[in-house]
Amino acid sequence: MPPPDETEEANSFNVQAVFRLKEELDVAEARVRALIKGLDAARRRYARTRSGEDRAAMDAAQAEAEQLHNAYAQLVQRLQKRSCITAEELAENEADRASGIDQLPRSALTADKINSTADLDALLPRALEAIERLLPAQWIDEEAPNFARLDEVFGPDGVLSITKGLRPESEKPPLHRLRQAIYTARDYLDGNLHYDHFAGAIHIPTLAQLGAELDHLNAVGGDVDSRLQKLWLGPSHAVDATFFELLTAARCAGRGRTVAFIEETTDKSPDLECGDPFPVVIECKRQDPLSKFELEEECVMRAIFLRLRHLARASGLAGRFELRLAVEAKSLNVEEVAGAAFRARLSPHANSPLAYGWGAVAFQELPRRGRLPVVTRAYSPTMLERVFGWNMELPEWDGLCCSIANARGGVVEEVQNPLALLWSNESPEALRKRTWAPTNLFGSATGQIYGGAVGIIYVAYVEGAREAAADLRVAAYQERLQDWEHAGDIRIPISVLTRLYPRPLGEGNPDLIESGVQILSEQYGHPSLFDDFPTTIFTRSPDE
Repeated sequence: MPPPDETEEANSFNVQAVFRLKEELDVAEARVRALIKGLDAARRRYARTRSGEDRAAMDAAQAEAEQLHNAYAQLVQRLQKRSCITAEELAENEADRASGIDQLPRSALTADKINSTADLDALLPRALEAIERLLPAQWIDEEAPNFARLDEVFGPDGVLSITKGLRPESEKPPLHRLRQAIYTARDYLDGNLHYDHFAGAIHIPTLAQLGAELDHLNAVGGDVDSRLQKLWLGPSHAVDATFFELLTAARCAGRGRTVAFIEETTDKSPDLECGDPFPVVIECKRQDPLSKFELEEECVMRAIFLRLRHLARASGLAGRFELRLAVEAKSLNVEEVAGAAFRARLSPHANSPLAYGWGAVAFQELPRRGRLPVVTRAYSPTMLERVFGWNMELPEWDGLCCSIANARGGVVEEVQNPLALLWSNESPEALRKRTWAPTNLFGSATGQIYGGAVGIIYVAYVEGAREAAADLRVAAYQERLQDWEHAGDIRIPISVLTRLYPRPLGEGNPDLIESGVQILSEQYGHPSLFDDFPTTIFTRSPDE
């Protein structure tokens, strides 16, 4: 006999049956959680003893967990039928519940489509004050603030270069990364005209979030002070990763989890341990903002631009050069490409691309003096889009090198001698390297989880590439994770891929969109874990 709700009326809506099934589902979920605690203990015990008896106990617990998981899935299907919810509606509701966004594509993640979750201008002053109180006396002032500004860009020979939506000098500053963050935040609050709005796009939201989460961070166990001190005592290149670890711990505590930092040793170990809803460990990995390939390509493009600017100044030319590559930039002859691009101005149809073996070039002449519709910060997103057609929020190109002759004051109402090089690379090898997914970080994270443990992995990276490259990157990550293998004595039920989209908007105002992609193990994951652990780390969830 089928269950009572599996009769010929099973697909009709029945309120009492739905509530009855919901109660069964809650009981089953509680059993799953209780069993997972025992399974975790069995795995840890076997990882330690490797005895046959403990192996048998672990296998028995695993078999019981799988059986209960299957029963839970059947209850979900029965509830779906009784509720008259289609599979498509269920999937859509689950996606909304899980991610907080409607789509994964890059085009869906823009300021006009994502609701704001915080007012940075309101949060930053108090957050900055709280963070500065943690620092040793005189530490902040040990390097000059001008190293964190756009002074060099505003000089007569300055060049603004952007690749993957980022300014390389802002990501690899000539001073300690934490000092750069603090100086940048101070300049923003003070209205300094040489404020680095490219660096501020990531630093200001990060500092504001850390300041807002300090109370939750105080609830985290382990040696929190040592982790905080890594921000200023550790190497500059590790600051971003430390921010990620601290914010993840604070966000977990804010969700009601009992978490503690694990002491760092020479042996492999995760970042955090959590005691509820069952024992798990957490490992955080953050990718460098710019890859070696992206930096090398930008270096070649900058050299081409400097050669073009030398030629343009000698002939009194202003304009925008467009370069579409069919080969990797490292194989280019700078003089050859710059010469071909400069000759494009003589073409009767200069706006139409001229093809070469290495790609194509085009040229658009601009007035040597052009008035802007508003007074704006030099090299602000408003100016870049108006003069050079560069969209900071959703760029159409891989990169931009540009300069104007009158940026020294930091504010402009007209541009003089504007010159730019915009480039994209469509060669298969370059596209493969540009869309490289951070799966190596996931692999490295699994290596930090000790035997017998259940682990949750957070992987973060900054995304600023054009739409096609950004979408290929996240698709590649998801695809490669399906084939990923890890040690058989650990379990990873869920993982979160944290995509960060920092960019200045308008006059240079900082803005950060965070998209947490939830990844669930089909074999031993459970969607309810995403209710227990945070999906967003650097920003508040819309429902908070």
